[in-house]
Amino acid sequence: MLFRIIVFSIGCLFNFNTQAYAVTEATPEKAPEYSRELLNLVLNVVKNCYKGPTKTDGIQLVKCVADVFNQDVPNPLHYKLRITGDCPGESDLIIYNPAGDMITCYLEFGQSMQVNRCISYKVPPLSNGQEMSILPPKVLIK
Repeated sequence: MLFRIIVFSIGCLFNFNTQAYAVTEATPEKAPEYSRELLNLVLNVVKNCYKGPTKTDGIQLVKCVADVFNQDVPNPLHYKLRITGDCPGESDLIIYNPAGDMITCYLEFGQSMQVNRCISYKVPPLSNGQEMSILPPKVLIK
């Protein structure tokens, strides 16, 4: 519960490194492929960070994920991450960008990290200076 409160209050908002590499720059035609690659990368980083002492310390898990993305990941489409929930327990991972591309994943942290489901959807794009309100879609069936 403490993890949920801390994560919610901080917002767990990460700005990816905005270094642009020719290989990873995404054009509008390549955006869906970039999103899939980014999702796989994010899930692998979270899974790798969820080891050792971070298994019971959600704050350390969040710091590990933030360190990787703030230092090592090119992000030409300006995606951001938000992680809310319990560690160990159920958490939501939301990946979004100002263009309105969103991916919500429902994760479970136990002996290992498991992905229950990921949903990709589009919301209206943001204007300059506007922040996205994060409300994941309601899931009726688990």
